[in-house]
Amino acid sequence: MNKKIEILHEKAIDICKQFNQAQVELIEILQAVEQKRVYLHFGCSSLFDYSVKKLGLGKSKAQKSSYL
Repeated sequence: MNKKIEILHEKAIDICKQFNQAQVELIEILQAVEQKRVYLHFGCSSLFDYSVKKLGLGKSKAQKSSYL
């Protein structure tokens, strides 16, 4: 196989691993934010509102995170 293709493939695998780990960490921190109602300290009425307005998540991702 072409060395450049192998390098791209390996990089894609590494980035996917990082992405998956970041998702796990985000879920964990959002659970803590919800539990401690951190969003209220930032003028947000809900975890969804906080996720969109303060964290910059898209509405579909924020919607998923609000069902933790």
